[in-house]
Amino acid sequence: MGNQCTCGRSLTDSCVGWGDLSHSEWQTRKLIVEAQSAAKEVHEEIIRLIYPDGSF
Repeated sequence: MGNQCTCGRSLTDSCVGWGDLSHSEWQTRKLIVEAQSAAKEVHEEIIRLIYPDGSF
């Protein structure tokens, strides 16, 4: 398991190395991670809708 986040910028409790980023760099990375997470959730929901029995 990674180190504990002490800067408060991580979206988890683990350090992801964002403490030294400028505010705009941090916001950009945060938005990218949030968008990737949302896209993954949408993808998983689409798969569940197309293959409700889980077979594909």
